[in-house]
Amino acid sequence: MRNNSPRRAARSSLRKAARPTVGGWPIVLGAGAVVAVIALAGRILDRFF
Repeated sequence: MRNNSPRRAARSSLRKAARPTVGGWPIVLGAGAVVAVIALAGRILDRFF
């Protein structure tokens, strides 16, 4: 793996795990929501501190 970005690695691994089944889509969407929430929390914390 050339890119050491944990976010990108997690996203690609989740995509690989969910690819075979349509039932895996909620996992991918949930992971995307979690990443978005973490990013928003980071921005809010940056603003306050």
